[in-house]
Amino acid sequence: IMKLSGRLIFLGFFFGLGLLWGIIKYWPDGKLHVVFCDVGQGDAIYLRMPNSADLLVDGGPNDKVLACLGRYMPFYDRTLEAVILTHPQKDHLQGLLSVIQRYHVKNFITVPIKIETDSYKNLKLQIKRLNLPVNYLYANHNLKFGSVLAKSIWPDKEWLVKTLKFDNQALAHLDNQNTVGDILGLATKSDLNLYSIYLD
Repeated sequence: IMKLSGRLIFLGFFFGLGLLWGIIKYWPDGKLHVVFCDVGQGDAIYLRMPNSADLLVDGGPNDKVLACLGRYMPFYDRTLEAVILTHPQKDHLQGLLSVIQRYHVKNFITVPIKIETDSYKNLKLQIKRLNLPVNYLYANHNLKFGSVLAKSIWPDKEWLVKTLKFDNQALAHLDNQNTVGDILGLATKSDLNLYSIYLD
C-alpha cells in the first residue's frame, strides 16, 4: 500500500507539472499570433488575438486543420470566436466540417453564394443541425477582437446583388445578420474566387 501511494504521489506530481507547463506555455502574452496551417493544397489560417480570442479563416481540403488547432490553441480552449469561410470551394471548406463538430463556434461568417457539391451541402446541413449563428461579410464591415480590428475590403454588397441577381426574399435575407442555423447560397457560373472575402 505504501509503494502504491508513493507511485500515485509521484505520478500526480508529474501530471501537475505538465499541467502547469501547459498553462504557462499558452498564457496570454498580449500579442497577435498568426499561423498559416499546413493543410496541403488549400488554405487555413489560425489567429490568436491579444485578448485570447480565436479566429479561423478557412479550413483546407481535409481535417489536417485539427492538428494545427491542437498544436497552437491552448488545450483547455475549445471555443472559436469566429470561423470565416472566404468562399465555398472544397480546398477552403472541407476541413471546417470537422472543426464545427469538434469546437464551439460562436459565429460562422461567409458570403451568400453556393456550389453544388457534397461538401458544401454537408456543411450547410451541419450548420443548421448545430444552430450556428451565420453572418455575411461585405466590404467596409469590420470585425473587432479587443484591440485588433480587421476590415473587410471585398466583396462589395451592391456588386453581389447585381451579379447574383437576388430576388426580394434573398435581399431581405442579406441584411438579416446572425441568423441562427440558416445560410443563404445563390449559385453562380463565375469563378467563386471573385466573391471571396478579403480582410485588411
